[in-house]
Amino acid sequence: MQTKLALPIAFLALLAVPACAIGTTDQGGEDQFDQQQEQPDTLASTSTFYIVTRHDDRKCMYPTCGGWYVKRVNKPTTKCSDGHYASECYVADIDVSGLGLDDAEQAAFSDTFTQGFGLVRGDIVAVDKDGVAVKVSTLKVMEGWTGHAKVQPVDPIYRVTSRGIQCFAYPCPSLHEAKLDTTTAANIADLDLWIPGLPDDEVNAGYTELHASGVLASGYHVKVKGPGGKYNALIADEYYTRAIHHPKTCGGFVGMTFCTENELCDITAENTCDQYDLPGVCKPRPTECVSGVWAPQCGCDGVTYANECERLLAGARLAHLGSCE
Repeated sequence: MQTKLALPIAFLALLAVPACAIGTTDQGGEDQFDQQQEQPDTLASTSTFYIVTRHDDRKCMYPTCGGWYVKRVNKPTTKCSDGHYASECYVADIDVSGLGLDDAEQAAFSDTFTQGFGLVRGDIVAVDKDGVAVKVSTLKVMEGWTGHAKVQPVDPIYRVTSRGIQCFAYPCPSLHEAKLDTTTAANIADLDLWIPGLPDDEVNAGYTELHASGVLASGYHVKVKGPGGKYNALIADEYYTRAIHHPKTCGGFVGMTFCTENELCDITAENTCDQYDLPGVCKPRPTECVSGVWAPQCGCDGVTYANECERLLAGARLAHLGSCE
């Protein structure tokens, strides 16, 4: 594998004060690379992540055939729903309902994941299903991560987060990496997300996500050198960001018709009942609400509703949180 010669200079500028020089040769600083010790992370913080290896193209009755084969990342074997370990496990269903995505987002993420371009954190379990005589092997998903380069990862995969420190001399250990499904972890100086073919705005968004909540990255290490000494840097060949629900906007200049027939355009700016053409977000139109939940909201119709669901069920805009006066 060839080493990239250039690190993300725009990103490095965020990590170092303007007066600091950035270099790739020894500048007389202490060699930190050989002295740096890996710091173990708990296994619970890094497990268990899966990737789809292939679709099952066998022709037989569901749920025996027609699903997908999955495997743990960074591991040679995976525990299947019947308790045995194999290089990959067959699952008939992939349940992404726990991600909190809407129908369109679920469909888009499922398509990405089943093509092998996403990662999930979850469990492989055998579940009972109505109308099926045998237990169905199911991958129940708790976290979903979308790949950006749309390639199958060939290198180990890490969770990379910012340590929230500022460099006064490059390089310094400003990032933390934890190898998924292991306790192997270390502080590193840099993460290069400039993958060939990715547009600049997508890469810059990746760095924003890195510093906000972290990313997953498949890659390999190189030594970087400068006034601060020597450290590891991770060169990514793929990176992943968390799949989360993005509420659809409506109202205002966008137009009320953006929501589907099963949604309501909810304008939640408080104390704006007499104002019109305000922006809101599309929320599912409830058909019933759970009784006994008291989180009062005052509607623009002057009625105090027990909770948001009750207000949406009545089709009332929000006047303000709490009971009406």
